Amino acid sequence: MKKSITEIIKVAGIYMMLNIGAGFTSGREILQFFAVFGYSGLRGILITFLLMFYGGESLIDAGWRSRHNPRISVFEYFGGRYLGSFYNIIIPLLSFGSYILIVAGAGAVLEQFFNIPNIIGRIIVTSLAVASVFFKFQYLLKYLSYMLLVEFLINRMKLCLLHPMLYMHPTTH
Repeated sequence: MKKSITEIIKVAGIYMMLNIGAGFTSGREILQFFAVFGYSGLRGILITFLLMFYGGESLIDAGWRSRHNPRISVFEYFGGRYLGSFYNIIIPLLSFGSYILIVAGAGAVLEQFFNIPNIIGRIIVTSLAVASVFFKFQYLLKYLSYMLLVEFLINRMKLCLLHPMLYMHPTTH
């Protein structure tokens, strides 16, 4: 199965967006958690990069190796029969719990910023999630890849605009 370079870039972009997230792309996490420690922080950045690279590569490699055997999950591939079976049960439960928290938080945000009642906001977010399932995963991938580009560009513009202000002393303005 041959893939185009744009499809590879889209999937890589989605992986970056989901695993690295807005904190790393904006530079805020790096500044807050690593830069304040000077050279030790640089070692922390390097260790984080290596761990994220190794983890991502391991998951992609496991998916590639087990593509012909759909009965073996990634958890069973890495953790064996018993630990993998435990994770096969617990991960969907934790994911569902996270989904509930996200829906509740999104409802609260819509109420706070747009004066939409909380229950209506939760219904909107749940409807969007259900629609993403019905409109198939490939459309979700398409739009997530565009969102990554938009997120990256917005964060770069913010960084360029705010960069001079980051280094201003509070008494100079």
